[in-house]
Amino acid sequence: MVLKTVSSETADRDSVIEFASSKAPEVSVVIPCLNEALSIASCVDKATAAFQAEGIRGEVVVSDNGSTDGSVEIAESHGARVVHATVKGYGAALRNGIELARGEFIILGDADGSHDFSEIGRFVAKWREGYEFVMGNRFLGGIKEGAMSWHHRHIGTPVLSGILNLFFGAGVGDINCGMRGMTRQLAAQLDFRTNGMEFASESLIKAAKSGARMAEVPITMWPDQRNRPRCCGFCPARHSPEESSSIPTRFRWP
Repeated sequence: MVLKTVSSETADRDSVIEFASSKAPEVSVVIPCLNEALSIASCVDKATAAFQAEGIRGEVVVSDNGSTDGSVEIAESHGARVVHATVKGYGAALRNGIELARGEFIILGDADGSHDFSEIGRFVAKWREGYEFVMGNRFLGGIKEGAMSWHHRHIGTPVLSGILNLFFGAGVGDINCGMRGMTRQLAAQLDFRTNGMEFASESLIKAAKSGARMAEVPITMWPDQRNRPRCCGFCPARHSPEESSSIPTRFRWP
């Protein structure tokens, strides 16, 4: 007898095929996760409540990157569909979640509680207006006390936004905002490659250079709900100085 070994990612893809015949969701909220037991339940609950309040047929997809703190079980118990990303990294987890999402419009957001998933209706409204890539803007919405450091708020993000707008014509005011949405068709077209935090820059730059219809919506940024410094569990800092300084030369796609 021959035993066939099936990886977790293969099993996840088989699950997508299995459910393809059922009524698929129109919107998928994808949340990358690495040891987010303190905050993942709230994220899933807010997204689910927003679906109900806005009359959206949606799903919450938690793309887990090897959590060992019970995050997977918590997410599943609150109604999320958990998929497993075996390649390590923030971008790798997002790419895996995007690939396995079943919705026509995909909204990305972090699991640390800083993104308010009750506001996903704003992204969906822009999609229904015909936009293909929708960025959240924390400066237009509101940054709660303690949610963002002074230098990120007044120096880092404005400077990086200016650089990307200058080199790539992105035309957005908050390039570091991880809460963003895109159509499934556009995501496939852009062919994301990065595995780390630079996914945020890659996705925005590729969308801008592709000529996709882009829009911004105001969102609220809340303080981190966990007991560690503000940043997702994937990295010690959202953008290292080396990464920030290389953005203009690293991402030059046709």
